[in-house]
Amino acid sequence: MLKNPIAIIIFCVVFFPSQLFPQCAITLDEATHIDCYGDNTGSISVNVSSSPATSLYFWSGPFGFTSVVKDINNLLAGDYQLIVNETSLSCSDTFNYTIQQPLQITPEFTLSGLCEIGDSADASTFVYGGTPPYTYAWSTGVTTPSTTNLAPGNYTLQITDKNGCNGWGVLNVTIPPSLQVFMSIVDADCKDDNTGAIQAYVSGGTAPYDFYWPDNTVDLDKEN
Repeated sequence: MLKNPIAIIIFCVVFFPSQLFPQCAITLDEATHIDCYGDNTGSISVNVSSSPATSLYFWSGPFGFTSVVKDINNLLAGDYQLIVNETSLSCSDTFNYTIQQPLQITPEFTLSGLCEIGDSADASTFVYGGTPPYTYAWSTGVTTPSTTNLAPGNYTLQITDKNGCNGWGVLNVTIPPSLQVFMSIVDADCKDDNTGAIQAYVSGGTAPYDFYWPDNTVDLDKEN
């Protein structure tokens, strides 16, 4: 039997579930992407579970963008990050979001029909960027993507997409240099041989070129 009893004190540490305390979680409420390339019409609105009175907001974004308010607008396209610090609970959370925009409206022209002075050109247009469908307004008054009978000179095309965004193209129609063909000929070694060859050299006109020999061969060079 112990003469001097020893008192044993047990400390209990109780961990409360995190659900008992408010968290600093950030979720997206609403976002607006950009309709027209280069505009600053984006916006981001978030929900934050912490108390607004004790929350600090730190936004960062492209081109040095910063803000200390919860919801942001007049945004350019790019990546944005929000850090929320809750001062009363000593918690924080980070939120990332990307404001998107369409590609810039850009036309690509293809010309045909121009060979020599006096000819007129036909132009077809391929458009990328923006949001289809598109409407077209040539400086000649034509309202289709393709136009015909263009004399040498400069022409403009305005393209408007579904969202009312505009793109411009300038088409320069010029007469190409005269088409010239030069031949390099290698004679056959012997009579009735098929060792001869002809090579064509082309300048002027508008590349790429197609070659048609009398026997329906389609190639730059002719052998045998």
